[in-house]
Amino acid sequence: MAYTIPETIRTTSTAGERQLFHSLKTYLPDDYIVYYEPEIRGKRPDFVIIGPDLGLVVLEVKDYIKVFIAFIIHVDRLP
Repeated sequence: MAYTIPETIRTTSTAGERQLFHSLKTYLPDDYIVYYEPEIRGKRPDFVIIGPDLGLVVLEVKDYIKVFIAFIIHVDRLP
């Protein structure tokens, strides 16, 4: 189980952020650190993950639903 900062995620987070936070915390090894919304030079990425065999990963979660993605694809195909 990864070490997370903060220990829990706020209830106002998006569904995708909550799901990913839970998955990272549960399935990453103990020597991984997961930061949720750390402030880095005035920016707040959703996740920063640090692991000994991974290095550093910065993730931004997008909560698009299937209907919205289908709409974007449809609009993109219009003349």
